[in-house]
Amino acid sequence: MARALDEGDGRRLGDKVGAVRDGNGVGALHLAAGRGSLPVCGYLLEELRVDIDAVEDRGETALTFAINSGNADMVRYLLDHGADTEKLNNDGLTVLHFASGEEVAARCGARKDVETLFPVTSRIPCVHDWTVDGIINYAKSLPDVKDEEFCEAMLDMGKFQGREAVKNKDYRGAMHIYTKAIALNTRDASLFSNRSLCWLKLGEGEKALIDAEACRMMQPNWPEACYRQGAALMLLKVGHKCSDHLLKIL
Repeated sequence: MARALDEGDGRRLGDKVGAVRDGNGVGALHLAAGRGSLPVCGYLLEELRVDIDAVEDRGETALTFAINSGNADMVRYLLDHGADTEKLNNDGLTVLHFASGEEVAARCGARKDVETLFPVTSRIPCVHDWTVDGIINYAKSLPDVKDEEFCEAMLDMGKFQGREAVKNKDYRGAMHIYTKAIALNTRDASLFSNRSLCWLKLGEGEKALIDAEACRMMQPNWPEACYRQGAALMLLKVGHKCSDHLLKIL
């Protein structure tokens, strides 16, 4: 990707960025939307013309990632640029289910998301009270299938197993372990850093760079994140850029 950017080939870069995914099928636009980075989303959509409705392995689009992060501005931006609110994920749910499924008191952006999506979403047959309050009340009445303690335990186990795999130089195995851990917590910068290391060891420079950049979006001044980004650029032989990132470690 870096080489294509240096050569000024925007079309080629757009194709490459759209094709690069992690082990769960998550692409650059999903990550940017989930992190609330409007400049990155603007570049991906307006300059590189990536598919706004591209899905990851569970059938989720960038719009779902934005809703799950509680970022109303990002949701509105994606809607303004044509994001499909009717698209179903692998479980047959639309984005409105995700917007209404959070406790309003716990996440203040959720109601705003429902209000934003409501006018552009077709009626969901199982929701009898088709109002903003009715949708939220329906979603809150559904059983909560998430067990936070179980997820935390699985996350700790994944980190331990990943470290052991790296010690044994089983980098591909470690990569798969960290990918599963990221599915449990997409905001843990250390997981992206560790998976970036695995990609580096496997010679996958572009994937290592994607993870390193995601890590730096969460922890911009973390030396390890800067090192991972510089190492990925070195692997891609973009020497004039990697030195800038490596110098930030000092």
